[in-house]
Amino acid sequence: MKFLRFALTLCLLPLFQSVTATGYHPYNWIENRKRMAVGEQERDLPVCMLKYHLEYQYVYEGEDDEQYLYVTRHKIILVNNDQAIHENNKIYISTGETGTIVELKARSIQSDGKIVEMDRTNIREVKDEEGSGYRIFAIDGVEKGSEIEYFFTLKLPARFFIREFFQFNMPVSLTSFKLQVPGNLKFAIKSYNGFPEVKTTEENDSLRVYEASAADIPAMQDEKFCKPSNRKMRVEFKLAYNTARGKGRLFTWADVSKRIYHSIYDLDKESRKEVDRLIKNINIKKSSSVTDKIARIEEYIKKGFYLQKGGADALEYIPAIIKNKYGDERGLTKLYATIFSALGINHELVVTISRNKVLFDGTLDTWNYLDDYFFYFPDNQLFLAPYFMQFRLGMIPAEFTATQGLFIKRVEVRNFETAIGDVRYIPPLPYNRNLSGLDIHIKIADGFTNSDITMTQSYSGYDATYFRSLYPLLENDKKTELLESLVKFIVQDAQINEVSVKNTELSFQDNQKPFTVHSLLNSASLIEHAGNRYIIKIGDMIGPQTELYQENKRTCPVENDFNRGYIRNITLEIPPGYSIRNPDDINMDVYAEDKGERVYSFVSTYTLDQNMLHIKIEEFYKKIFYPTDKFEDFRRVINAAADWNKIALIMVEK
Repeated sequence: MKFLRFALTLCLLPLFQSVTATGYHPYNWIENRKRMAVGEQERDLPVCMLKYHLEYQYVYEGEDDEQYLYVTRHKIILVNNDQAIHENNKIYISTGETGTIVELKARSIQSDGKIVEMDRTNIREVKDEEGSGYRIFAIDGVEKGSEIEYFFTLKLPARFFIREFFQFNMPVSLTSFKLQVPGNLKFAIKSYNGFPEVKTTEENDSLRVYEASAADIPAMQDEKFCKPSNRKMRVEFKLAYNTARGKGRLFTWADVSKRIYHSIYDLDKESRKEVDRLIKNINIKKSSSVTDKIARIEEYIKKGFYLQKGGADALEYIPAIIKNKYGDERGLTKLYATIFSALGINHELVVTISRNKVLFDGTLDTWNYLDDYFFYFPDNQLFLAPYFMQFRLGMIPAEFTATQGLFIKRVEVRNFETAIGDVRYIPPLPYNRNLSGLDIHIKIADGFTNSDITMTQSYSGYDATYFRSLYPLLENDKKTELLESLVKFIVQDAQINEVSVKNTELSFQDNQKPFTVHSLLNSASLIEHAGNRYIIKIGDMIGPQTELYQENKRTCPVENDFNRGYIRNITLEIPPGYSIRNPDDINMDVYAEDKGERVYSFVSTYTLDQNMLHIKIEEFYKKIFYPTDKFEDFRRVINAAADWNKIALIMVEK
């Protein structure tokens, strides 16, 4: 984040100037080495990384003892088929905006031991749209059974909050990690998801070395209901102490809370004047509740301003934002924060990271977790996403919930305004805020060749947000296509006679109501004739369902995107003179528990009222995470819906 880079520039420049310089120790590989010994397992795999070595060196250089970081990555990859060769014989090295390559070597070692060195004329340098550089080069002489080996060292300006992953889409036979720093610096380091603890292996006045190694790291499997990035083995590390400057811990949550607060809330007089004018235009009624005031502010900004990425100063300057009607993430956050403060609305600023990347761990105060801003209102316990334009008060993107965040609030100390911060949990929405409803009435018509169906579909929570953000942007014919696609998701051969929709506005008020689609239709596929009986494919009426099968042993805990529920009511009119032979096939009761409570459940029941068969299905998922050792319980609930989708009722004459 831009404010962090700025803050670090200010605080790090004077931090290291009094310390004796330490130089960079170049890394190298073994020249003319023999092929690595491998077992049958490695030879049978399409691809395997035989070695991965990662090394960080922090050094002082130049007359002013400027701090730099040298990062070396060394890989040896065994490729045993054509696809593996195709995927691994071209190497991409990103240098970023400020990095330079100080060393690069690459070669292939064929099955017979022949070494083919890289042709350096094949290296191409490319710039992306943001100006960051990267280099591409091909490895020559690669054939089946070859080892592809390369290492490179980048020189970068010093960074002090680092995240590294050690698990990939291929197994790794041997992994090693080394962090080498001047003796006056101490790092806080934490390993995750089974990677070994990083330990201090050397410590003296001039040098401190941290190391870890691991063998036989498995490939990261692609599993449903799992976020691979936050389950990979990884290491987080940060600079924690500089003994040359004192014993206090560096870059704490308290430090960053103050920095963030002042970067968001400290404004010049012109900015405050412009905000006061804007508040008058928003026209907030004094008699409104706090919730209504917040919703009104959000509605005004999200309908009148838009997000512009880019990081230019004007995108963060309040007068420019108000004039141009756009700002970047920080700029829009500052606009909301200033309005809330001016109106005396009690709030806290929340900074966190998407759990699609990693899970925020507040026990290690690395600022690497501080990606995105939100607001929390303690008085009504609601969150607001300032620059995610499709969301409204009470709902933020699901990926930023069910994780921790840094909550920052204003305090006044001796007439000085500052902030304190603490790490707290950001709860997900409960399942009953993300409900999908389905009400269907089926009447058999035309001598059992057709069905007249009345259907109402309703969506609340995240599904509704998606539809509401899309629907107003569509032309009328595309709106009809969208609605008809929702109907045909349930009844694929639907002949739609009428379709209508309610609660389509992207607003706080409509967010309290379900996005609702009502339709009248006919279907010929629901009924099949089999001799003297009719087959009613009632399971089709809940639409296609996810099937979860697991051929390999489950390695990842269950992680749902969000809690959710499904309420389905189906009524079937049974024609006079007929009955259902197998109604008990409707009944299902499948669930998974946590501490005696049902957290996942699929329950279907029926009642028969003269010629009306009433079916009720309740399905819910009330917990984001579920442990690996209970995966089978979760899988049974997911598959219960898929099994119900296959149910057919047999209708016979009485």
